[in-house]
Amino acid sequence: MVLKRIGKDIYFHQNGGECDFIIKDGLKITSAVQVCYELTDNNRNREIKGLISALVKFDLQGGYIVTLWQNETFEMEGKTISVLDESKFREKFGIDSTSFA
Repeated sequence: MVLKRIGKDIYFHQNGGECDFIIKDGLKITSAVQVCYELTDNNRNREIKGLISALVKFDLQGGYIVTLWQNETFEMEGKTISVLDESKFREKFGIDSTSFA
């Protein structure tokens, strides 16, 4: 996982839903990230439910769903959900794609 390679502490969260990655900087949880190939009608509720569960638990205002090609932002339950394609996610977190080829 590229987050680990750039020195991020990452964890898995399961509590009322599953969230793929919880990112911790020092003693503080800073981000929650779901990853799926594509956000579809079949998986949308499950992916969002897991992310919202983590956002509420760790008192975060927003989180990320990383997909291969989709990009959108929406509000749900007072939280901002940013759906980012892989390249936009790498850009957001300052990850140089060429260094992991």
